[in-house]
Amino acid sequence: MLTIGTFARFAGVSVRALHHYEQVGLLAPSQINPQTGYRRYEPHQLPRLHRIVALKELGLSLAQVRLLLDDLSAEQLSGMLRLKRAELASELEDQQRKLAMVEQQLKHIEMENDVIDIVVKDIPALRVAQIRWTGAEGTDFDEVADFVRPAVAELASQLELDGVITRGAAFVHYEVDAQDKLIPAVAIEINDQPLVPSNRVTIETLGPTAVASTIFHGQPHHDAIAPLYGKLVQFAGANGYAPRGPGRDVLVGESPDGFVIELQLPIEKI
Repeated sequence: MLTIGTFARFAGVSVRALHHYEQVGLLAPSQINPQTGYRRYEPHQLPRLHRIVALKELGLSLAQVRLLLDDLSAEQLSGMLRLKRAELASELEDQQRKLAMVEQQLKHIEMENDVIDIVVKDIPALRVAQIRWTGAEGTDFDEVADFVRPAVAELASQLELDGVITRGAAFVHYEVDAQDKLIPAVAIEINDQPLVPSNRVTIETLGPTAVASTIFHGQPHHDAIAPLYGKLVQFAGANGYAPRGPGRDVLVGESPDGFVIELQLPIEKI
């Protein structure tokens, strides 16, 4: 019989691993001394330990190894390995996407000596109450900025009067009219709460979308916001995405130097 240390060395595993395999029911010692607790193994147990190690090195979990240990058929092993291959392929794709994002950030820093943090995330469908811009056509950035603050206050006040509990921060999004002009609207998520629309406050459901987003700090003006959206577009193109509509400006809060705004560019995988 072999001591636990000798048995572990033959298989190239640690004594701790053998204790763990015993605890989870994969490989029990052939003999345990009731006085000392010393464990001993038979040489014929070594092939079983080798199978455990080999299956584990293929990336299978111990729960999967347990299913294959005693009655391993080529069909069973093939099925398990196909599942593992799909899992690893998905992980590899995710790591390659992250690598591409790192490369893009490095190129951006080297070219512009500037750092911009961009995050890709999924935004669920949103049912919102909103106030749309009703001014003249051909709005410019300053007109939109002047529209936003009073519209946010008016919308929040009206929802409070109607007993509607808002979710998340107010944001500005853009609708496209029949002439392909962008019409800004200030919106707040209200989930499925009932609300009677009015001349000023309407209800809209925005579909789910992935977005590339970054955070802006300061006083919003065109010369500061437009370049950031340009960088979001560049990031999307470099990482296999395409813009899928106008951006959303989420009014996160105020900061000492102005505002904190999350700029969200809706995107879709190419």
